[in-house]
Amino acid sequence: DGCILDEVDLSMMLPTRTASSSKFDYGHVTVIGGSLGMRGAPSMTAHAAIALGAGMVELLTPSVHPLTPREIMTWTLPHHDDGTISHDSLTIISERLRRATVVALGPGLGSNPRTIAMLSEVIGRLPSHVTLVLDADGLRCLASIDTVGCRLVLTPHMGELARLLGKSREDLAVNYVEHAQALAKRYDAIVHIKHVPPATVTSSHATYLQRGNAALASAGAGDVLTGIVASLVAQGMTAYDAARCGAWLHADAADTLVGMYGKTSIMATELIEPAARRRGLLTASRY
Repeated sequence: DGCILDEVDLSMMLPTRTASSSKFDYGHVTVIGGSLGMRGAPSMTAHAAIALGAGMVELLTPSVHPLTPREIMTWTLPHHDDGTISHDSLTIISERLRRATVVALGPGLGSNPRTIAMLSEVIGRLPSHVTLVLDADGLRCLASIDTVGCRLVLTPHMGELARLLGKSREDLAVNYVEHAQALAKRYDAIVHIKHVPPATVTSSHATYLQRGNAALASAGAGDVLTGIVASLVAQGMTAYDAARCGAWLHADAADTLVGMYGKTSIMATELIEPAARRRGLLTASRY
């Protein structure tokens, strides 16, 4: 059982801007991730967050990708010999997070145990008014955290969901939505499971996605989704609505690109502009 969203739903749910507003009214997203070999992933997350309307976006990473938009505030973190974020970064990360309303953690992070342990400590300190969007290797932090005080959005693919639940992918194949809901209940979280069809769930509700195509099976597509969801939360949407509306915009962008250009595969950064444009068109009548 579950529901779906259509254009009318999104046109009513997505936030708009008022004439007298400023950047401080649309949230502050802090992206933490990357390594020397994967500096593009958090850059795409930050790019998507600012393009979809977050007021301010910061990026904390060991090496800033040169194509990171100039509008992003960047902070270079120390790194281990393998290029991952050093455990010595705890102080600077804690300092930068004082301004954050939303934290997007995980894209390009890598699996260094010292990095994961340090960021698990960071997560444990996040206050209840902050929303944490946890993706990719950032999901590894959950294994060492007993309770999470902040609001939590998880965006695993099937392999990550299986690892988090201690099961095999085959165990999850038929009832993957129920398993995602079990994860949501365990962590009091919103879970967006990246499968076919994708679903955004709480412990008791599910929204299925009827958009998207195989062109989304491309490196970095999940990093863009993380940025879109973080951006919508920063602008005042609930975590559940931001996750399911963000997934809709992300998948709709892929459908738009395939329809326009006939591609069988798309690069992740191509998703950002059509997702931002679609979001604007859907809310234009409410300005």
